[in-house]
Amino acid sequence: MQPENRMDALPLLDEQRSNLAQAQVRAVNRLPALLRAFLSGGGPRDLSAAKAERLQESVAPVGTAELTRRALPQL
Repeated sequence: MQPENRMDALPLLDEQRSNLAQAQVRAVNRLPALLRAFLSGGGPRDLSAAKAERLQESVAPVGTAELTRRALPQL
């Protein structure tokens, strides 16, 4: 066995970067579906974080299920 060097860490870092990028894409793609739970007609596809926050704030949750749905994205 040879001692590890910095070059051995590069594939690990690249895999982590790839996983984070995929997680970000999944989260962004989930936004319209989550907003559909709050808004009739759902949310727009070209949604920025600021727009999503404004839309979410415009709806008051009613009941345990809606309060739980609102808390889930923050977990």
